Amino acid sequence: MQDKVIIATFTYVHELQVLRSILESEGIECFTIDENTVQTDPLVTYALGGVKLAVNRFQLREALIVMEKYKYRKEGLDETEIDGEYLELKFLSNEQKKDINYAKSFLLPTIIITLIFVILSLILALTIVRKQTLNEEIRINFRNLSQKNLPLCGFGY
Repeated sequence: MQDKVIIATFTYVHELQVLRSILESEGIECFTIDENTVQTDPLVTYALGGVKLAVNRFQLREALIVMEKYKYRKEGLDETEIDGEYLELKFLSNEQKKDINYAKSFLLPTIIITLIFVILSLILALTIVRKQTLNEEIRINFRNLSQKNLPLCGFGY
């Protein structure tokens, strides 16, 4: 896999197939990573980082030109370039961008709600412990009073 470069990552296999067929129609050999795994169990796509499309390193420039021609680069291709060589390329589909932004929008409220539940759980646990302690104190005091044979009312009757 060292002579191959990942040029695009997709959430769904059908999105990958569109770009793959475009590149192959232009004579660029393509390789898929995690395609069969995601087809077998689509729920693991996020755990795997999606399905990836790779090309041979020597065909990278042609692939990028084709992607630009079909407007794939404008949708979020993030490239790292050192001395004119592309080291790693990732393509985020609009669906992945929406998923990431959607997940980020729930991050802070989720943390706050989790902290609230933790604090409430601690308060409840402390209240239960305090109640048990008070019940024990009441039982001890009641035993002490009953052992003194005091009358039930304060007037001695």
